[in-house]
Amino acid sequence: MKDTLNVSNIEIVDKPRLSYVPVGPHVKRNALIGAVLGLGLGGLYVVLQIVMDKRLKNKEEAENYLGIPVLCELPVLDD
Repeated sequence: MKDTLNVSNIEIVDKPRLSYVPVGPHVKRNALIGAVLGLGLGGLYVVLQIVMDKRLKNKEEAENYLGIPVLCELPVLDD
């Protein structure tokens, strides 16, 4: 290297060592993080949908919210 670069003050500090442990992506850790984030965000979405739901679901809720009696109710038709 001294001859190639024409530099005289190069000194070897440590000898190189070969690592047998891969440095690449940590598959187990990434899979665990993805699973936790996926379940957490999915659960948060469901909770927010339930909390933010402002619909009246039955006759009693409509009567309590409006303060007047319900005169008729549409039946639920199942196929």
